[in-house]
Amino acid sequence: VVVEDRIVTGDGGDRAAGRCFALRIAPGQRELRAYPLRAEQRGELAFRGFVVATRFPFGLFSKSLVIEDEASLLVYPPVDPVALPGEQHAVPDSGESPENDAAGASPVASGLRPFVPGDPRRRIHWQASERTGSLLVRELESESEAEVRVQLPTEGRPGGRFEGRVRRATSEVVALLDAGRRVGLEAGTRSFEAGTGAGHRASLLGFLARVQPGVGDAS
Repeated sequence: VVVEDRIVTGDGGDRAAGRCFALRIAPGQRELRAYPLRAEQRGELAFRGFVVATRFPFGLFSKSLVIEDEASLLVYPPVDPVALPGEQHAVPDSGESPENDAAGASPVASGLRPFVPGDPRRRIHWQASERTGSLLVRELESESEAEVRVQLPTEGRPGGRFEGRVRRATSEVVALLDAGRRVGLEAGTRSFEAGTGAGHRASLLGFLARVQPGVGDAS
């Protein structure tokens, strides 16, 4: 049995995204297969459904069935390594604080707070976390000031230059969030307040996946 995934093309047609093969599937049984998919561009990727084909039982003729099953996924922009100020200070995985963290913040901790998805590992206070049974991170004195707003100019036309700006903005957002900074975004008429955590990251990357030139509004 061959199962072929179909994605919607720009002209309204569809094409194969990938296919999986199973030599035999017994009655009432399930088989799990996967295929690699490399998206050609950021944004919404729409799936139309599947084509299931087989040459069973004699291998002479191919029989196929089209299964309509619409779905979609959101493709984030590519991310490149970005050097941030203060990265020359190495941070060990043990959680010990160096002279300065990657964001250039003061190493003096003003307290502890619960770990939030998106917090860097180096901020975890392992001894306190062991005592309480839950992950705790150091809150630095300068964290309230460690806010960065990434700028994305939205003028221009679709294509190379604009896509390059989106890619750069996305790379900066990811690098700053990974460094433990509070990150905001300015893009045309859209403005995102500075924040941290997995939800904030998804909100920024979702906008950057959909944003178009001259609009500023990705809805």
